[in-house]
Amino acid sequence: MDHDKILKLLLGIEPSAVSENVLVTPVLSIPFLKKLLNSPLVVDSFVCRTLVSKEITVIKTSMGASVVGDVVLSLKNTPAKNLFFIGSCGGVNANLDDIILAEKAVVQESFSLAHDHGHQMPGTTSAFTGTLFDDFAAYLGREKIRFKKGAIFTAGSLYFETEKNMEDLKQNNILGIDLETSAFYTACALCGFESLAALYVTDLPGSKPFYENSDAASREMIKASRDSVTISVTDFIKNMAQAKKTK
Repeated sequence: MDHDKILKLLLGIEPSAVSENVLVTPVLSIPFLKKLLNSPLVVDSFVCRTLVSKEITVIKTSMGASVVGDVVLSLKNTPAKNLFFIGSCGGVNANLDDIILAEKAVVQESFSLAHDHGHQMPGTTSAFTGTLFDDFAAYLGREKIRFKKGAIFTAGSLYFETEKNMEDLKQNNILGIDLETSAFYTACALCGFESLAALYVTDLPGSKPFYENSDAASREMIKASRDSVTISVTDFIKNMAQAKKTK
């Protein structure tokens, strides 16, 4: 397969335009990130919106495992080296004000597995690769930013969040449930990228489900966590880029 042509189709840019540091996100808005990074160029394709700068390439995808995985795979022949993912999740053993660093993700992103064929715990997992995870965790520690690290469950359907399934995840020490993290880590491992997935909690299956309107206090906690993890990741990337320049 021609990775360069697929990249141009998915992202609308040439391989050489991709930075060493890439942030993939299905949840953050490009205007918010553009303002944060002071980047002038946004490229639209039929799948993604891509923010291009020297320090970081930001790829805004749609929700779901396959598109996130394919976007990462399309970067194989580019200068990309360090891959970051910022996503959202339902909190299982986590609260609305938690930031989660995913050490691994249970691979259950198939819709059919979610409904017709059941799921297995602990099941197959995909995990971070390289030293990026530990370096970022150490950075959060130095900045005194509170976080949890552990396992995420990547499901194949929003309808997976039944009371029985959530209790099963809770008993197996799963921190949160999402739709993309396992695909992100699998694709990064296939390409040989360093990888880190960080998530913020947007809902609590059962007590504060995603389909109910949040109260003002909950919305404020969600926004604070989203902003904190986004600023932390982008500042970390800026520091990495600056350190490389001074070597």
